[in-house]
Amino acid sequence: MGGSQQEKQTFYIIKDKIDSIGFISRFQKFSCKSFIIKKEKLIIKKNGKEISIKCAGIGFSNNTYPNTTSGEIILLNNNATHLPQKVRGKIIICTKSTRSKMYADFLEKGAQGFIEISDPGCGIRSTQLKGEYIDLPNNIPGVSVSYNNGITITKMLPAQATIILHQVIQFSESMNLIVNINGHSMPDEKIIIGAHVDTVQNTKGACDNGSGVVTLLEILRRLRNFKSDRSLIFIWFGCEEYGWKGSSYFMSQCDTISEIKLMINLDSLGGYI
Repeated sequence: MGGSQQEKQTFYIIKDKIDSIGFISRFQKFSCKSFIIKKEKLIIKKNGKEISIKCAGIGFSNNTYPNTTSGEIILLNNNATHLPQKVRGKIIICTKSTRSKMYADFLEKGAQGFIEISDPGCGIRSTQLKGEYIDLPNNIPGVSVSYNNGITITKMLPAQATIILHQVIQFSESMNLIVNINGHSMPDEKIIIGAHVDTVQNTKGACDNGSGVVTLLEILRRLRNFKSDRSLIFIWFGCEEYGWKGSSYFMSQCDTISEIKLMINLDSLGGYI
């Protein structure tokens, strides 16, 4: 995760690999927000009975701790383009794609919380709010459940849900790792090849984005004796899953943006590993 100790350790492993190939690299450090989920719980209530459903807290969504958030569950279909009128005080259950495109409407219409259904076959997908929603004062709590449990909940409707979410949001340090290779005939024309290093909570990140990280290293290794006409910039970005923090910081510090002619982004290569 962006800003975590594990991300930092990964960057130093990558730097060691770059050194062994024979290139000089540099760190570009910046501040970022990160989160730690302390407690997450989802309880479904139906006909006087309570069922506890395994879940993962949505990063940067609102804390309920030390209290809880409860409400009637409303199902929002994938093809929905607008919210039902009576969502105030309710808990919405939907897919991640639907939540992503309609989250601002959740807040505007007064939803109490949300349950996010993961894609089939991937267990409980751990996610977080997009960067533009991180600091909103009216954020609502959310949890993610597996596809099968999500379908089970929808079949139980009408029902009530209680969400318990305790997370700590803190400032951390993340970084980019950069290798510059000067071009020969056109050094002022630059090509960036990049991959993000961080992943999301509760995942190993082999595909997203270990695949991009090692591919970028292999490209660098194969270009060890290659003379490029244009300058090449290899960048391993930090804290991209929280709203493209690493790439945004790189661009904010770049005073030669007009010289960048192409950017190649390596992300989740070769399908799921």
